[in-house]
Amino acid sequence: MFVGDTPSANDDSIGQIFTGRTGDLLTKMLENVLELTRDDVYITNILKCRALDTQAPSSAHVHTCHPYLLKEIELIKPQYIVTLGTVAYHYLTGDDSPIEKVRGIIHQQDTYTIIPTYLPNYLLRNPSAKKEVFADLLKIKTLIQKQ
Repeated sequence: MFVGDTPSANDDSIGQIFTGRTGDLLTKMLENVLELTRDDVYITNILKCRALDTQAPSSAHVHTCHPYLLKEIELIKPQYIVTLGTVAYHYLTGDDSPIEKVRGIIHQQDTYTIIPTYLPNYLLRNPSAKKEVFADLLKIKTLIQKQ
């Protein structure tokens, strides 16, 4: 399971998440490193729609949508959750550490393992971080292969 933060304006307008360049990059990450397709994993966001009044999701927005994410986790029963960005990591762990400090660190949470990494749109703005995400994804691949 992959969990991002909020749909982009484009995502929201067409009713799909991780579309455009961000979605293309996520697809490449899945296919080239994990050897999975988007159909092989469940991909969601904490926020189910885009907040009109702010660029970053507020805690009020997240608290409104958080129960939906918990229900998705309950239904999907993932062994692994890859949190994409700080917001998803924070709301699933309660840890408010910046993503730069926790990315790639494996966290056991309830009945699943959380692996935080950067959002694909961050990588589009900061291409040098791709090597860190590649390392994070290799950790995930190793965990999956051990099952």
